Amino acid sequence: MPAAYLSNLKIKVSLLDANGTSVMSSVFDVTLSTSEISFENIKKPKLWDTQNPNLYTLLLELLDASLVKDKISDKVGLRWFLIIGIFEYHIGTF
Repeated sequence: MPAAYLSNLKIKVSLLDANGTSVMSSVFDVTLSTSEISFENIKKPKLWDTQNPNLYTLLLELLDASLVKDKISDKVGLRWFLIIGIFEYHIGTF
């Protein structure tokens, strides 16, 4: 794929709650390397556990200028882990 073509492409990442409301959205340039997506700025996330299986929709959209060329979505659950020494704790709520 020519580098000039890549310069027009962006990836929009959105995290939607159960009501379809966006709780996080970011736009990234498309490159030939691996990118990392961080969810650090979610205010009061509803965490997933077996008693409260809260799920979000992760939506990835390929943009060419402002046109959506392709998109894919999947359900994801958020967890919080605390590791102290060799012990791992799964914490379901804040």
